[in-house]
Amino acid sequence: MRNIPAHGRLLIVDDDLMVRMLASESLRHAGFEVSEADCGEQALEMFDEQDFDLLLLDVMMPGIDGYTVCQRLRQQERGKWLPIVMLTGLNDSDSIEQAYLSGATDFITKPINWLLLTQRVRYGLRASHAIAEVTRS
Repeated sequence: MRNIPAHGRLLIVDDDLMVRMLASESLRHAGFEVSEADCGEQALEMFDEQDFDLLLLDVMMPGIDGYTVCQRLRQQERGKWLPIVMLTGLNDSDSIEQAYLSGATDFITKPINWLLLTQRVRYGLRASHAIAEVTRS
């Protein structure tokens, strides 16, 4: 595959420290710059202060859940086309449909296949770059 971004700024949002650690390590090893947030509120604050190329966002968190975070990001100009990959242990059609209705770009169920995570992130970034190129032209 050509034109697959090998790097980018990612934000991982998950209340599970182990998931954040494993995802961060896997993605850093692949050349991505990774920031972490442990809740929806922190994710929204970080998004306001920094630019990210893609978000990995847990659905179920204390406080603001991932669906709400996703909806709020989509309401912002910078968040309209941002790739947002939802992560969840829920593996039912209603949860998946709710993720997409909230504005998710993609959906990954837990337990996460760490070997495929990097490829899914690269694919999300490549699609985002393609949309940006079409928009510019």
